[in-house]
Amino acid sequence: MLNKDPKYKEICKEMLNEFSISTLKDEETKRKEYCFFFPQVGKNYFTAKTKILFAGRAQNIWGGGIFKPHDVKNKLNSIINDAINFSEPNEENECSMKWIVDCWYGTKGTEYEKCYPDMRLNKSQFWRVIKGVTNKVQGEKEIFTESIAWTQYYKIAPKDGGNPDRHSESTPQDDNYAYDLLEREIEILKPDYLIYFIGKNWMESCFDYPDDYILEKTENKYVCGKLKIKDFATKCIIVDRPESKPLHPFIEEVCKTIK
Repeated sequence: MLNKDPKYKEICKEMLNEFSISTLKDEETKRKEYCFFFPQVGKNYFTAKTKILFAGRAQNIWGGGIFKPHDVKNKLNSIINDAINFSEPNEENECSMKWIVDCWYGTKGTEYEKCYPDMRLNKSQFWRVIKGVTNKVQGEKEIFTESIAWTQYYKIAPKDGGNPDRHSESTPQDDNYAYDLLEREIEILKPDYLIYFIGKNWMESCFDYPDDYILEKTENKYVCGKLKIKDFATKCIIVDRPESKPLHPFIEEVCKTIK
């Protein structure tokens, strides 16, 4: 598992250190709070008939791994461990991603109410698409998140919202770290499919793909492209951002690409 992998943790440390050095040079960014995200894996992921790793751009308002740039020097391990602990299940044999189902209709009366009082994931098009795709590919189940995994392209993001600005000199996002972590995730999780919700703009203008990544653009409405990552067997599908898109046609097109 990723939380036990020393290589994965070492890449995270290097990434956080470099990010801290850059952000401390700017008066505005050095005072901001950021969150460090650690991937989550459903408890039945490895026995799923079709293993799917879903990925977004970056994660805001995350309950663990919160830090300011000056924290990194003396609290590096605790930042990483805090993010890992938040991504782990609260109880033994519980699914670490059960919180998504628990918060589907709101957080009132749950342990997440204090951190996320207004969150209702049934209003999130991102999670509605993931639920729809998962149920169609794997069959409907009470806790659909038990058999999937979830990650982000950028592991560091502003705590209070917004995607990282990879073009900013004060808050740089190094794609090399993103690639290294992604490849390690694929090595360990061995997904059959990686579905990337990054959109056409990021696919075309933000990523400087390494030579051993082969991008094939598509003319579909919601599926933007397919990405061959080195010699991994994982099939990577790049899809548009689902916000403001019709739910069922989006799900159908993604599932058609998987089949």
